[in-house]
Amino acid sequence: MITSMTHHGTSAIREQTISMLSPITNQTMPISSLELSNKKRRSTIRLLS
Repeated sequence: MITSMTHHGTSAIREQTISMLSPITNQTMPISSLELSNKKRRSTIRLLS
């Protein structure tokens, strides 16, 4: 329970960092594929928890 909450917190921070760096990330990686992988990861985490 605690580990999953901690993981959720770090992923939220990572998402904030990604959104802040999105102008830079846009040049190297399409944001759509980034969001796609995030959604896949999120659904996988839900299934595991």
